[in-house]
Amino acid sequence: MTELAEVTTTTCLHELVEAQVRRTPEAIAVVDDDGFSLTYLQLDERANQIARHLRELGVVADTPVALAVHRGLDLVIALLGILKAGGAYLPIDPDSPAARVRLMVEQARAPVCVGEQALADRLPDDIARVVLLDRDRHLIDRHESSPVGSGVRPGHLVSIYFTSGSTGTPKGVASTHGGWLNRMRWMQEEHRLMPGESVLHKTTLSFDDSAVEIFWPLSMGGVVAVLPPEEHKDPVALLEAARRHQAAVVQFVPSMLSLFLEAHRRAGLPRLAHLRHVISSGEALTAPLALAFHEQLGVYGCRLHNQWGATEVSIDSTLYTYDPHDPYAGPVVSIGSAFTGNTVHVLDQDMRPVPDGETGELFIGGIGLARGYHLRPALTASRFVPDPYGPPGSRLYRTGDLGRRRPDGALDFLGRTDHQVKIRGVRIELGEIEAALETHPSVRQVVALVSGERLVAYVAGAEPDPAELRAHLVERLPSYLIPAQIVPLEHIPLNANGKVDRAALPEVTAQAERPDVRAPVTATQKALAAIWADVLDVDQVGLEDNFFELGGNSLLATQVMFRIQDHLRIDFPLYLLFSAETLEELAEEVDESRVAQIPPLPAAGRDGVLPLSFSQERLWFLHRLAPHSTAYNVPIACRLVGRLDQGAFVRAFDGLVSRHEILRTRYVENAGGVPEVRIDERGPRLATGIAAGRDRVSREAAASRALQSDWDTPFDLAREAPVRARLTKLDDYEHVFSMVVHHIAYDAGSEPVFWQELGTLYEAALSGRPAVLPGLGVQYADHAAWQRGQGGDGAQIDYWRDQLAGLSPVPLPTDRPRPPVQTFDGARTSFMLDEQVTERLRKLSREAGTTLFVTMLAGFQAALARVSGSDDVAVGSPVPGRTRPETEHMIGFFANTLVLRTSLAGSPTFAELVGRVREVVHAAYAHQDVPFERLVQALRPRRDPGRMPYFDVIFNGVPLSALTSAEAVRLPQLTVTPIDLATRTTVADLVCSVAETPDSIIGEVTYNTDLFDATTVEGLVDVWLHLVRAAARDPHTPLSPVPQA
Repeated sequence: MTELAEVTTTTCLHELVEAQVRRTPEAIAVVDDDGFSLTYLQLDERANQIARHLRELGVVADTPVALAVHRGLDLVIALLGILKAGGAYLPIDPDSPAARVRLMVEQARAPVCVGEQALADRLPDDIARVVLLDRDRHLIDRHESSPVGSGVRPGHLVSIYFTSGSTGTPKGVASTHGGWLNRMRWMQEEHRLMPGESVLHKTTLSFDDSAVEIFWPLSMGGVVAVLPPEEHKDPVALLEAARRHQAAVVQFVPSMLSLFLEAHRRAGLPRLAHLRHVISSGEALTAPLALAFHEQLGVYGCRLHNQWGATEVSIDSTLYTYDPHDPYAGPVVSIGSAFTGNTVHVLDQDMRPVPDGETGELFIGGIGLARGYHLRPALTASRFVPDPYGPPGSRLYRTGDLGRRRPDGALDFLGRTDHQVKIRGVRIELGEIEAALETHPSVRQVVALVSGERLVAYVAGAEPDPAELRAHLVERLPSYLIPAQIVPLEHIPLNANGKVDRAALPEVTAQAERPDVRAPVTATQKALAAIWADVLDVDQVGLEDNFFELGGNSLLATQVMFRIQDHLRIDFPLYLLFSAETLEELAEEVDESRVAQIPPLPAAGRDGVLPLSFSQERLWFLHRLAPHSTAYNVPIACRLVGRLDQGAFVRAFDGLVSRHEILRTRYVENAGGVPEVRIDERGPRLATGIAAGRDRVSREAAASRALQSDWDTPFDLAREAPVRARLTKLDDYEHVFSMVVHHIAYDAGSEPVFWQELGTLYEAALSGRPAVLPGLGVQYADHAAWQRGQGGDGAQIDYWRDQLAGLSPVPLPTDRPRPPVQTFDGARTSFMLDEQVTERLRKLSREAGTTLFVTMLAGFQAALARVSGSDDVAVGSPVPGRTRPETEHMIGFFANTLVLRTSLAGSPTFAELVGRVREVVHAAYAHQDVPFERLVQALRPRRDPGRMPYFDVIFNGVPLSALTSAEAVRLPQLTVTPIDLATRTTVADLVCSVAETPDSIIGEVTYNTDLFDATTVEGLVDVWLHLVRAAARDPHTPLSPVPQA
């Protein structure tokens, strides 16, 4: 871990990186998507050469240096080189028009521009010396690579970030090394980036969050994983980059976070095992979005941090770590409390503190404050005001944001005091757009505003042409300041005081009819036009229309991508939408891309026989063999604290049962002995009651007995629905909700669907409004029928035939003979690996190019080999099985089991074993479409009623919530606390479940008590943990000499 003391004593930002170079010169510092990388030493030496070249050109402390380079390794080198020379970098968006670049260089009085040949035509070489990194490489490389003395101190400038200006002119925020050092120190204190962990650099350099993505990891021994240019707009590409680079930290604006979560859902909710922190900033983070994050990634231990601040105060100044059980939660997530070294005041118009809970303007003070606006003293004085509550000479930054302080001290963001807006995380002064439009000779008057999530400009003048005005703006403003729609008016409406009457401006929901538009002709063109029209809220889309000129942006483009994938059933990459000039061109691209046609899952008729899915049929068969067993009864219980509306809760539960046929389905054996599905119109009802007892203890005991009774009662699957649920009242402010559902109708993937929909239905029942839920075009029974009709799995079955040939279950020694028929009585033992071992295992996993799941599985299989004496070890491992997009919002039993067979022959080292297991897991996942039950039917292994085919042991990587009762359950006006239920059954001889927390590995082993004593299983766990601890110390020692614990 980097010593934080070194951060606080370092005088400037680049010296912090230089200190890390001395500690880990050969460690990887920067890596890109093409596999190119730089070590810390290579980065330092190349940056030193650039610094010396810039010093020759006159760059010293506080000299602004414009930087216009596409995201890549050269960008990071140049950034560090500018700081080493003493300069303050002025970031230029590569997409900025030449006029905008000139304006910023002129205003900053930057004597030098650093760029590349691809952007040379945008750099004003008549007012600044231009250094092109590729063209001038020979001039830079002639310099020595030894360190440069810059003479920079904490008060010197580190950067000049230009932000939108209300007067029409952008303003440059002059930040200092001292403020940014404080920011990096706080980031490390809060998030604890480990050496070698990756931070995804995805933000365009002209936005200040990019500085954190680069300088924080470089200061702490991390890796900057550089995303290719343009891919920051594509959530699918972001997801792949996070997985490929094993990113530990990623930053998002909330609008892109929403699309990232959508891409994650569509990819089948892959586990991002290395992702520990997601930072949200730039926009208000809504509670539903935060909850969605928690349900998808938070349950695996990834934390969501909402940050707020301003470029004027070292980017961000406050943090709130999302808590789904926050008692003060509102519709927008809190922005939290000030960072170390910063202060936030809530003041009235006279600069007096307002009482907690009341609205005031937010002012920020402390170390993070910028020097001011570069070369604009009057503007600086108006926004950086004397601090009446700080030491003499201290200042506060007037943010213009409104907020209030909660009872717990955290802050809520409530909006703006002016017309400044943020769209997709970008700060926009509407006055700058208005000023640019007023420079066109046809415009007399203009008003810009935000409608929904889009910029709209109303213009009045001499017959202004929207297309001409757009072209005028494109030459002057960055893309994020171009209005989605320009609306010509005869005059701008004014109120009685002569001010613009914004309420009187016309709606912009529809276009005027365009008779000359070429209409779509082909089916693809018509489908695309309908998607564009819906997403852009326009009435007419023609073949020659451009998506972005109709008002599109990168986030709306992502919505189009997802809809094309849904409606046209093709694998459609986002870049095609950016590269196609017109709808006609896009339709041609789509037609050429129809390589992955996926027909929709068909609805099966309800007037015929409906089959069970393969996995359901296995459970039905086991139920018939042991009808009194409760092994597959899944119990759920939680405590509801708050004022609960029982009637609304009952209606919500009824609505959920009505929505999902699987919860009101019976399984009846026909005359031929084949089970069939029977779907009832009415489903199980929620039982309600009051717990008996005079005191709290006796009432809780009564509620527990009721749950226990439901749990201990076997289901008659032919006669009753597979669900029992009850709501038990303990007192006016506390209830217990309990449910027992048979596994034939429910799996782990059903859990988030159940709770999310129950919460939505309960909220709707409380408000009296209809619930807004995603449509279910098909049901589980349709999926089962479709699955039964699938062919074409011969190649996958051939793979498994070869993989499982000659396999027998691991011959584990048992304490008692195996019963002739499989039994399910169980108990469990738990374990934990501490932070030090966990971090070593994470490092081992990274070096092996795999996940912690694979590393722990390798250790577990080595332990099984040790105690069984067999070097051929197979375990079963569950996967979600939701490979169809239609199953995303279904409740049902989709989970599949993969057989992971590993050979330990030849006394491999642990590192070599991890490599073997990694290949086994990857191959199994590539052939996971065949249901395990279908595989057994096809391969026909020798069956033993006392055990499962192929394996008796299950190894499962699970979300943290599965082992800690931390499932994200949100119900309006209620605090929901899951109740941990002691395991009393097991579905296999041994079931090992492992979860990763930020600083440990926890797990439990459930075992069959008819076979094993507790001491035997605890001994196996000891062997396993001893193996992985030894491997964490030295993974290159052969496994055979490792002594048992």
